[in-house]
Amino acid sequence: MRFAYLMCFISIWASAEDIRVVVWDEQQPRQKKAYENFLGNEISKHLKDKPGISVRSVKLDDPGKGMGQDVINECDVLIWWGHVRHHEITPEDCAPIIQRIVGGKMAFIPLHSAHWSTPFMEAMNQRTRIDAAKRYPRNSDSPKVVFDFVPPTGRISPATNSIVTPAYLAMKRHRVATTVRVDL
Repeated sequence: MRFAYLMCFISIWASAEDIRVVVWDEQQPRQKKAYENFLGNEISKHLKDKPGISVRSVKLDDPGKGMGQDVINECDVLIWWGHVRHHEITPEDCAPIIQRIVGGKMAFIPLHSAHWSTPFMEAMNQRTRIDAAKRYPRNSDSPKVVFDFVPPTGRISPATNSIVTPAYLAMKRHRVATTVRVDL
């Protein structure tokens, strides 16, 4: 029986499709000092030699900011390199990325200072929204919980003595949370 399971696993593994990797790069001009062909293209070049991986390199200046449906829908892993052009990506631009991440259809790997990138920040905000709904669920005996999600003001580091986010402030009525302020 173990042999049958092993053969089944091997046949599934052998017929598996390549992992579709997209390397997104803002391609800021100063980057060429360190990487003549830009960092995203260098990463893509390295990954192309690996078996089981198909890779595509895109950039901010491509159509759809390199995030068109044709790119995102054909992506299992999104590697994101950004540094100074984060402000050029809106939450609306990266909504399809967040949907695929939340749906379990895409992994997201932010590199370098991509912690300020819109996809990373929106992914963290969405995770916080999901966690808030689990933390303060509505049950059949309680009224609907109203959430007030307060985003940070821009890409500015908080002071070291600031509250740690996400932070929840739940207002109760009759011992049941009815309104929750969530600082993202």
